[in-house]
Amino acid sequence: MTLTETTRPATDTTPAPSDDELIARAAACRPVLAANAEAHDRDGSWVGDSFDHLRDVGLLAIGVPVELGGAGATIRQVAMVQRELAKADGSTALASSMHQHVTSFTARR
Repeated sequence: MTLTETTRPATDTTPAPSDDELIARAAACRPVLAANAEAHDRDGSWVGDSFDHLRDVGLLAIGVPVELGGAGATIRQVAMVQRELAKADGSTALASSMHQHVTSFTARR
């Protein structure tokens, strides 16, 4: 195992999401994020509406283990999603990456 990989518990029989599936889900969010980005950048405001959208489509829980209600994505997969989100709005990608770090770390502990 490398530093960029995590393992799933041996008791977990739920299939992990594929890279393509996760990237497609993130790409589908890009129009919403891009539409909100200009106003947030101009106003210096919190990206709450974009963050809500990510939560509504389940992307804020991708790094949480399946047995705790998340998607069980690996660290590498989470990074791939963040990169895809950043194509539309760097601020939302940054905020969600901070969320992913704390949530995934806490859940795996």
